[in-house]
Amino acid sequence: MGHIFISYMHDDGDFAENLNTRIKSAGFETWIDDDRLHAGQDWRVEIDEAIKNASALIVIMSPEAKKSEYVTYEWSFALGIGIKVIPVMIKRTTLHPRLDALQYLDFINRPSRNWDNLINEVKRATSSNGSYIILIPRDTSNYIREAIIALDSPSSSDRAGAIATLIQARDNSVAKDALKSALKHPNREVRIQTSLALANFSNMQIQVIPGLIEGLQTQEHNRNAFEVLGKVGAVAVPSLLEVLSHRTLRVRLGAVKALGLIRDAAALRSLSEIINNNDEQIEVKKSAITSLGQIGDASAIPILIEIIKDASGHLDIQNVAIKSLCQIRDISAKEGLQIALNFMQEALRQNEQAMKQISNLQNREAADEFRYLSHIEETIISIINDIEYELEFFEEY
Repeated sequence: MGHIFISYMHDDGDFAENLNTRIKSAGFETWIDDDRLHAGQDWRVEIDEAIKNASALIVIMSPEAKKSEYVTYEWSFALGIGIKVIPVMIKRTTLHPRLDALQYLDFINRPSRNWDNLINEVKRATSSNGSYIILIPRDTSNYIREAIIALDSPSSSDRAGAIATLIQARDNSVAKDALKSALKHPNREVRIQTSLALANFSNMQIQVIPGLIEGLQTQEHNRNAFEVLGKVGAVAVPSLLEVLSHRTLRVRLGAVKALGLIRDAAALRSLSEIINNNDEQIEVKKSAITSLGQIGDASAIPILIEIIKDASGHLDIQNVAIKSLCQIRDISAKEGLQIALNFMQEALRQNEQAMKQISNLQNREAADEFRYLSHIEETIISIINDIEYELEFFEEY
C-alpha cells in the first residue's frame, strides 16, 4: 500500500498539518513536503516520484490553492497517471471542471467537517489503488481509444457516450477491460454510469453492485439505481441491508424500494426494524411496509397485523399496511384482513360520530373540519371495499 500525498498551499498549512495527523492516526503513511524535502534535493523529481508511488492524492482547495501553479501541477499530474485524487475544499472557491467532477469533500464549515467520510475515501482509494488505470495497446482501434480517453472528460454526456461506445464494442478485449476498470474510476459519475450500463449483463451483476449503491446517493441516479438493483436480484441484498442505516434519506429509501423489488424474504427482519424505529422518517417506514407486501412472504403477515393495530389514528400508515396485506396471497392473511376490517369499521363509526357533532355548527372552522372528515370517510370506505374484495378472494380460495 502506497502513501497518501497531501497537496496544499502553504497559506493552508495549519489545516494540512491537522489533516496529516488525522490520516496518520487512521493508520496510513503520508507524504507532505515539509516532511520529505530538504535543501539541495531536486524537488521536481522528488514530488513526481512521490505522486507516482502514492495510493491517493488529497488536494486542499482554497482560493490561494487554486492560484498555485504547484498545487495545480500536483493534482493534474496525479490524474494524468491514474492516481486517485480527493479534493477537500476548506474555503469557498470555484474548481477546475476536472476537480469538480470528482465530488469534492466540503470542509468549509469547521463544526460540520466529516473526517470519517474523508478517512473512508482514503480507505477506498488504498484498497483499489491502480485498478482504474486503463492501458491502451498501440493497435487499439481509434474509436475505442477515443472512448477510453473520453471517460476522463469533464462532460457528463461525453462520458456517457464513451461508456455506450465501449458497451457496443464489448467483444473487443480492450473495450471489455476498459469497462471493468471504469467500475473503479476515480470519478464517481463514471463508476455509477458504467455500473448502470453493465447491470444488464448477468456475468457483471456482482461487480456493478458497489457503483449502483453509490448511485443511490445521488438525486440524478437514485431512481435508476434502485430499479436496477431490484433487477440484479438476491446478490444485491447484503449490500442493500448494509446501507439501510445510511445517514442520507434517499439512500435508505432507495435501498428499501430495491429490497421490495427483489422480493427476498431475507430482508423481512431488517424492514421490520425500520418500521419499528421511532427515529426513522415516515416516508421510509411507509416504503418499508410496501416492500413487505411486495416480498409477499407469509411471515410478513404478523408484522403487518401489528402495524394495523399499533397505527390507530394514523390512517395513512394503516392504509399502506392493509394494501401490503392484500398482496400476500396466503390463507393466513385472511385473519389479518378481518382484523383490519374491524379496525376500519370502528374508525368509520367514530368518524361518522364526529361529523354529526359538528354538522349543526355554523362557523368556518367547523366547515373546514367537516370537509376534512368527509375526505377521511371516503378513504375509510375505499379501504373497507378493498378489504371486502380480498376477503371474497379467500372465500373462493
